[in-house]
Amino acid sequence: MTLYELFQVSETASQEEIRASYVALAKKFHPDLHRDDPEEAEKIMKTINAAYEILSDPIQRKQYDGLLREEREKQRASYNQRTTYQTSYARPTTTYAEQKKDNSVNISIVVIITCCVLCVFAITSALSSSNTNKSTVTDYANKFTETEPSLQPVTQPKNGEILEGWEDYYGSELTVTASNHPCTVRVKDEYGNTEVEFYVRANSTATVGVPAKNLYVYFASGPTWYGTEHYFGDTVAYSKDDEPQDFYNYSWEYTLTPVTYGNFDETPIDAEEYFD
Repeated sequence: MTLYELFQVSETASQEEIRASYVALAKKFHPDLHRDDPEEAEKIMKTINAAYEILSDPIQRKQYDGLLREEREKQRASYNQRTTYQTSYARPTTTYAEQKKDNSVNISIVVIITCCVLCVFAITSALSSSNTNKSTVTDYANKFTETEPSLQPVTQPKNGEILEGWEDYYGSELTVTASNHPCTVRVKDEYGNTEVEFYVRANSTATVGVPAKNLYVYFASGPTWYGTEHYFGDTVAYSKDDEPQDFYNYSWEYTLTPVTYGNFDETPIDAEEYFD
Protein backbone atom coordinates (compact mmCIF):
# COMPACT_ATOMS: atom_id res chain seq x y z
CA MET A 1 0.00 0.00 0.00
CA THR A 2 1.25 3.48 -0.87
CA LEU A 3 0.78 6.69 1.10
CA TYR A 4 -1.74 7.78 -1.54
CA GLU A 5 -3.80 4.65 -0.90
CA LEU A 6 -3.42 5.27 2.81
CA PHE A 7 -4.86 8.77 2.42
CA GLN A 8 -7.44 7.38 -0.05
CA VAL A 9 -6.48 9.81 -2.81
CA SER A 10 -5.10 9.36 -6.31
CA GLU A 11 -1.41 9.82 -7.09
CA THR A 12 -2.32 12.98 -9.01
CA ALA A 13 -4.34 14.39 -6.10
CA SER A 14 -4.15 18.12 -5.47
CA GLN A 15 -2.84 19.56 -2.23
CA GLU A 16 -6.42 20.41 -1.27
CA GLU A 17 -7.47 16.76 -1.60
CA ILE A 18 -4.46 15.53 0.37
CA ARG A 19 -5.07 18.10 3.06
CA ALA A 20 -8.76 17.14 3.33
CA SER A 21 -7.80 13.49 3.79
CA TYR A 22 -5.22 14.46 6.40
CA VAL A 23 -7.81 16.45 8.33
CA ALA A 24 -10.19 13.47 8.30
CA LEU A 25 -7.50 11.10 9.61
CA ALA A 26 -6.33 13.62 12.20
CA LYS A 27 -9.88 14.07 13.42
CA LYS A 28 -10.36 10.31 13.73
CA PHE A 29 -7.16 9.78 15.70
CA HIS A 30 -7.02 13.00 17.74
CA PRO A 31 -5.60 11.93 21.15
CA ASP A 32 -8.35 13.76 23.04
CA LEU A 33 -10.92 11.48 21.37
CA HIS A 34 -9.17 8.27 22.45
CA ARG A 35 -9.02 8.50 26.21
CA ASP A 36 -9.13 4.72 26.49
CA ASP A 37 -5.70 4.50 24.84
CA PRO A 38 -4.20 7.99 24.44
CA GLU A 39 -0.63 6.77 24.00
CA GLU A 40 -1.63 4.64 21.03
CA ALA A 41 -3.50 7.56 19.48
CA GLU A 42 -0.47 9.82 19.96
CA LYS A 43 1.80 7.39 18.14
CA ILE A 44 -0.66 7.02 15.28
CA MET A 45 -1.04 10.80 15.12
CA LYS A 46 2.71 11.05 14.82
CA THR A 47 2.78 8.75 11.80
CA ILE A 48 -0.13 10.60 10.21
CA ASN A 49 1.79 13.87 10.57
CA ALA A 50 4.92 12.27 9.07
CA ALA A 51 3.00 10.91 6.10
CA TYR A 52 1.37 14.29 5.50
CA GLU A 53 4.73 16.01 5.72
CA ILE A 54 5.92 13.90 2.78
CA LEU A 55 2.85 14.36 0.58
CA SER A 56 2.38 18.06 1.32
CA ASP A 57 5.96 19.03 0.50
CA PRO A 58 6.57 19.22 -3.29
CA ILE A 59 10.21 18.13 -3.05
CA GLN A 60 9.61 15.19 -0.71
CA ARG A 61 6.54 14.15 -2.69
CA LYS A 62 8.57 14.15 -5.92
CA GLN A 63 11.20 11.95 -4.28
CA TYR A 64 8.53 9.61 -2.97
CA ASP A 65 6.90 9.38 -6.41
CA GLY A 66 10.31 8.49 -7.83
CA LEU A 67 10.67 5.70 -5.30
CA LEU A 68 7.26 4.35 -6.23
CA ARG A 69 8.21 4.28 -9.90
CA GLU A 70 11.49 2.52 -9.17
CA GLU A 71 9.76 -0.09 -7.05
CA ARG A 72 7.15 -0.76 -9.70
CA GLU A 73 9.81 -1.08 -12.39
CA LYS A 74 11.64 -3.60 -10.23
CA GLN A 75 8.45 -5.57 -9.74
CA ARG A 76 7.75 -5.58 -13.49
CA ALA A 77 11.32 -6.64 -14.24
CA SER A 78 11.08 -9.41 -11.68
CA TYR A 79 7.82 -10.62 -13.18
CA ASN A 80 9.23 -10.59 -16.71
CA GLN A 81 12.27 -12.49 -15.55
CA ARG A 82 10.13 -15.19 -13.96
CA THR A 83 8.01 -15.60 -17.09
CA THR A 84 10.94 -15.76 -19.55
CA TYR A 85 12.50 -19.14 -20.33
CA GLN A 86 16.12 -19.19 -19.25
CA THR A 87 18.81 -21.86 -19.39
CA SER A 88 21.12 -20.32 -16.86
CA TYR A 89 21.24 -17.59 -14.25
CA ALA A 90 24.22 -15.46 -13.33
CA ARG A 91 24.22 -13.24 -10.25
CA PRO A 92 24.53 -9.58 -11.31
CA THR A 93 27.80 -8.01 -10.25
CA THR A 94 28.30 -4.47 -9.08
CA THR A 95 31.39 -2.55 -10.09
CA TYR A 96 33.04 -0.10 -7.75
CA ALA A 97 31.83 2.85 -9.78
CA GLU A 98 28.22 1.62 -9.69
CA GLN A 99 28.43 0.92 -5.99
CA LYS A 100 29.78 4.38 -5.33
CA LYS A 101 26.92 5.88 -7.29
CA ASP A 102 24.36 3.84 -5.37
CA ASN A 103 25.83 4.94 -2.06
CA SER A 104 25.54 8.57 -3.07
CA VAL A 105 21.75 8.51 -2.95
CA ASN A 106 20.48 11.46 -0.97
CA ILE A 107 19.99 10.51 2.67
CA SER A 108 16.57 12.16 2.62
CA ILE A 109 15.30 9.42 0.30
CA VAL A 110 16.40 6.79 2.79
CA VAL A 111 14.55 8.64 5.51
CA ILE A 112 11.46 8.85 3.31
CA ILE A 113 11.58 5.10 2.66
CA THR A 114 11.70 4.43 6.39
CA CYS A 115 8.89 6.89 7.06
CA CYS A 116 6.69 5.49 4.31
CA VAL A 117 7.04 1.87 5.36
CA LEU A 118 6.45 2.53 9.01
CA CYS A 119 3.61 4.97 8.38
CA VAL A 120 1.78 2.47 6.20
CA PHE A 121 2.16 -0.36 8.69
CA ALA A 122 1.23 1.72 11.72
CA ILE A 123 -1.78 3.50 10.28
CA THR A 124 -3.21 0.67 8.20
CA SER A 125 -3.05 -1.54 11.26
CA ALA A 126 -5.03 1.05 13.19
CA LEU A 127 -7.57 1.43 10.38
CA SER A 128 -8.22 -2.31 10.10
CA SER A 129 -10.94 -4.33 11.86
CA SER A 130 -11.63 -4.13 15.58
CA ASN A 131 -9.58 -7.25 16.28
CA THR A 132 -6.37 -5.51 15.20
CA ASN A 133 -3.39 -6.57 17.28
CA LYS A 134 -2.49 -3.35 19.12
CA SER A 135 0.97 -4.60 20.03
CA THR A 136 1.80 -4.79 16.32
CA VAL A 137 0.82 -1.16 15.79
CA THR A 138 2.83 -0.15 18.84
CA ASP A 139 5.89 -2.06 17.64
CA TYR A 140 5.89 -0.28 14.31
CA ALA A 141 5.23 3.07 15.96
CA ASN A 142 8.19 2.47 18.29
CA LYS A 143 10.43 1.65 15.33
CA PHE A 144 9.33 4.86 13.65
CA THR A 145 10.13 6.85 16.76
CA GLU A 146 13.64 5.44 16.82
CA THR A 147 14.35 6.73 13.31
CA GLU A 148 13.64 10.34 14.28
CA PRO A 149 16.19 12.60 15.95
CA SER A 150 15.22 12.74 19.60
CA LEU A 151 13.84 16.04 20.88
CA GLN A 152 14.63 17.11 24.41
CA PRO A 153 11.70 18.25 26.57
CA VAL A 154 12.09 21.68 28.11
CA THR A 155 10.49 23.33 31.10
CA GLN A 156 6.89 24.28 30.42
CA PRO A 157 5.91 27.95 30.31
CA LYS A 158 3.83 29.17 33.21
CA ASN A 159 0.10 28.65 32.97
CA GLY A 160 -1.28 31.57 30.98
CA GLU A 161 2.18 32.75 29.87
CA ILE A 162 2.16 34.85 26.69
CA LEU A 163 4.22 33.25 23.89
CA GLU A 164 3.54 35.77 21.12
CA GLY A 165 1.87 39.15 20.87
CA TRP A 166 0.59 40.85 23.98
CA GLU A 167 -2.34 40.76 26.36
CA ASP A 168 -5.03 43.41 25.96
CA TYR A 169 -6.12 44.59 29.40
CA TYR A 170 -8.76 46.98 28.06
CA GLY A 171 -10.72 44.71 25.75
CA SER A 172 -12.39 41.39 26.47
CA GLU A 173 -11.31 38.04 27.95
CA LEU A 174 -10.68 34.52 26.65
CA THR A 175 -10.64 31.60 29.08
CA VAL A 176 -9.35 28.14 28.11
CA THR A 177 -9.37 24.95 30.16
CA ALA A 178 -6.93 22.36 28.80
CA SER A 179 -7.51 18.61 28.64
CA ASN A 180 -5.06 16.12 30.14
CA HIS A 181 -2.54 17.53 27.64
CA PRO A 182 -1.12 21.05 27.74
CA CYS A 183 -1.92 23.33 24.81
CA THR A 184 -1.11 26.61 23.19
CA VAL A 185 -3.90 28.98 22.16
CA ARG A 186 -3.43 31.34 19.22
CA VAL A 187 -5.90 34.17 18.66
CA LYS A 188 -6.12 35.79 15.21
CA ASP A 189 -8.09 38.64 13.72
CA GLU A 190 -10.22 38.31 10.59
CA TYR A 191 -7.18 38.98 8.39
CA GLY A 192 -5.15 36.13 9.89
CA ASN A 193 -2.90 38.33 12.03
CA THR A 194 -1.96 36.87 15.41
CA GLU A 195 -3.11 39.05 18.29
CA VAL A 196 -1.84 36.84 21.11
CA GLU A 197 -0.71 33.29 21.79
CA PHE A 198 -0.57 31.79 25.27
CA TYR A 199 0.17 28.51 27.05
CA VAL A 200 -2.25 26.46 29.14
CA ARG A 201 -0.93 23.62 31.28
CA ALA A 202 -2.67 20.23 31.38
CA ASN A 203 -5.92 20.16 33.36
CA SER A 204 -5.54 23.87 34.07
CA THR A 205 -7.45 27.04 33.22
CA ALA A 206 -5.97 30.29 31.94
CA THR A 207 -7.61 33.63 31.19
CA VAL A 208 -6.02 36.36 29.06
CA GLY A 209 -7.17 39.73 27.81
CA VAL A 210 -7.89 40.00 24.08
CA PRO A 211 -8.98 42.86 21.79
CA ALA A 212 -12.67 43.69 21.63
CA LYS A 213 -13.40 42.54 18.07
CA ASN A 214 -14.23 39.43 16.07
CA LEU A 215 -11.49 36.85 16.60
CA TYR A 216 -10.64 33.29 15.56
CA VAL A 217 -9.27 30.81 18.12
CA TYR A 218 -6.71 28.10 17.27
CA PHE A 219 -5.22 25.32 19.41
CA ALA A 220 -2.10 23.13 19.43
CA SER A 221 -1.83 20.32 21.98
CA GLY A 222 0.37 17.37 22.86
CA PRO A 223 1.76 15.44 25.82
CA THR A 224 5.28 16.94 25.95
CA TRP A 225 6.53 20.49 25.44
CA TYR A 226 9.74 20.91 23.42
CA GLY A 227 9.89 24.68 23.32
CA THR A 228 8.66 27.36 20.93
CA GLU A 229 10.66 25.94 18.00
CA HIS A 230 9.19 22.42 18.09
CA TYR A 231 6.09 22.94 20.26
CA PHE A 232 4.80 19.42 21.09
CA GLY A 233 6.98 17.57 18.58
CA ASP A 234 5.60 15.01 16.16
CA THR A 235 2.62 14.14 18.35
CA VAL A 236 1.18 17.65 18.14
CA ALA A 237 -2.48 17.99 17.15
CA TYR A 238 -3.68 21.31 15.68
CA SER A 239 -7.31 22.42 15.66
CA LYS A 240 -9.49 25.50 15.54
CA ASP A 241 -12.96 26.88 16.08
CA ASP A 242 -14.34 27.47 12.59
CA GLU A 243 -16.56 30.33 13.72
CA PRO A 244 -15.25 33.79 14.58
CA GLN A 245 -16.26 34.88 18.07
CA ASP A 246 -17.67 38.27 18.98
CA PHE A 247 -15.39 39.71 21.64
CA TYR A 248 -17.01 43.14 21.23
CA ASN A 249 -19.92 42.21 23.43
CA TYR A 250 -18.87 38.98 25.12
CA SER A 251 -16.05 37.14 26.80
CA TRP A 252 -15.58 33.51 25.74
CA GLU A 253 -14.59 30.28 27.45
CA TYR A 254 -13.37 27.02 25.87
CA THR A 255 -13.19 23.69 27.67
CA LEU A 256 -11.06 21.23 25.71
CA THR A 257 -12.44 18.14 27.42
CA PRO A 258 -15.75 16.51 26.41
CA VAL A 259 -18.65 18.00 28.36
CA THR A 260 -22.34 17.19 28.37
CA TYR A 261 -24.30 19.47 26.02
CA GLY A 262 -21.10 21.11 24.81
CA ASN A 263 -21.47 23.46 21.83
CA PHE A 264 -17.91 23.46 20.48
CA ASP A 265 -16.40 20.99 18.01
CA GLU A 266 -12.69 21.24 17.30
CA THR A 267 -11.82 21.10 13.60
CA PRO A 268 -8.40 19.51 12.94
CA ILE A 269 -6.00 21.62 10.86
CA ASP A 270 -2.37 21.39 9.81
CA ALA A 271 0.61 23.30 11.17
CA GLU A 272 0.64 25.73 8.24
CA GLU A 273 -2.85 26.98 9.02
CA TYR A 274 -2.05 27.31 12.72
CA PHE A 275 1.11 29.37 12.23
CA ASP A 276 0.07 31.42 9.16
